[in-house]
This record gives sequence, C-alpha cells and structure tokens, in this order.
Amino acid sequence: MIKEEEEEGSAQQAEEQQQQLRRRYEELCGALNMDERARAEAWESYARISQTYTLEGNALHWLACALYVACRQSVPTVGKGTVEGNYVSLTRILTSTELSMIEFFNKMKKWEDMANLPSEFRERTKKLERNFTVTAVLFKKYDPIFQQIFKNAQEEQPRQHRSRKQRRQPCTVSEVFQFCWVLFINAKGKDDVKCAICVSKRAIFVEVLNPVYTGFSAGRIWRR
Repeated sequence: MIKEEEEEGSAQQAEEQQQQLRRRYEELCGALNMDERARAEAWESYARISQTYTLEGNALHWLACALYVACRQSVPTVGKGTVEGNYVSLTRILTSTELSMIEFFNKMKKWEDMANLPSEFRERTKKLERNFTVTAVLFKKYDPIFQQIFKNAQEEQPRQHRSRKQRRQPCTVSEVFQFCWVLFINAKGKDDVKCAICVSKRAIFVEVLNPVYTGFSAGRIWRR
C-alpha cells in the first residue's frame, strides 16, 4: 500500500513538472512569436525523444534545440513553393532560453543523433559552428585594435539625460564599437576569400575603422 502511494506521488509530481515545463515552453514560444507548426513540431519532437533518452540539464535548453530544428524546416508559402525556415533567428532562441552558443552546439550534436537528423542538416550546423568559431577569434583581434584607436569604452562617462530641445550628443565609444563591429561582420560576409585572410591579418579591420575614424575625427571620442 505504501509503495503504491509512493508511485502515485511520483507520477503526480512528474506530471506537474511536465505541465510546468509546457507552460514555460508556451511562454517562450509566445515571446518568440513562434508559429503554430514549429511550436507543435518542436514539442512533439522533445516529448518523443525524452521518452527514449535521458536529457540531462535544463529542459528548455533541449527545447531550444528542438525549436531550432523546427524553425529550419521548409514551410509552404502563400503562393506556390516553399521557403526554408520561419525567420525566427537562432540568436533570439538562445537569448530567450539563456543558452550560450558553445553549449548550444554541444547539445545540438547530441540532438542531431537522437533525432536522427539528415546529413544535410548536420552539415549546415557544422558550417554555422565554424563561422561562429572564426567570428569569436576575429572579435578577440578586433577589441585591442579598436582600443588602440579610440578611447577606452570602460572609461566612458554615462550619458546625461537631455530634453528634446537639446542638441543630440555625440556617439559614445560603446556605440561606435558596436557600429564598427557590425560593419565589419557585413564586410566580412561579402567576401569569403578576404574573410580567410583577415583571420591572420589586420587589413579588413583597418578598412572598416579608417573611414569611421576619418568621418568622426572632430568628435570627443578619439584619442588625443
């Protein structure tokens, strides 16, 4: 009798945890404005795999993998044909689930095996991981080069609140830092050959930073 009560209690607790996870998942999908097809497909995939495998760690992180797969599937368009994915970015999924890019790739490799995903999908994931690795290396090179040209962003004073009638304040160092990095990422993406070269050379950094430096040299953010 006691054993049966314990089993019933465990089953009830497991069901409550599953319901709580489903609510968190629905809140996540709502925040991402996820379409119904991807929402249902990802949950069904997670439920099926969790019955066969033990998914250690944060369940939302595994659901992030399931959502990423569901978001990259071909979907029908209003007209004839299909479009790949539903335009929900990986960055938004990872940010909403508080999952780092490195941890995502580690889990994604396991998820691909458990879900028996096709080789074409796995190759796209590998390519994405390679691009992330290259970008991380480039960022480590970009930061010290930027600091050599501009004032240290950590020394920057916080902006003062201004009224609508006051003149717009000059760009802060942090804003220029972000602008130059986004500009560099776009320039890098235009030329894969140059991308490979810039891993070991500073040429493309100079190409990006030089016009910015020249264009804003009258401002207060430059080194004296």
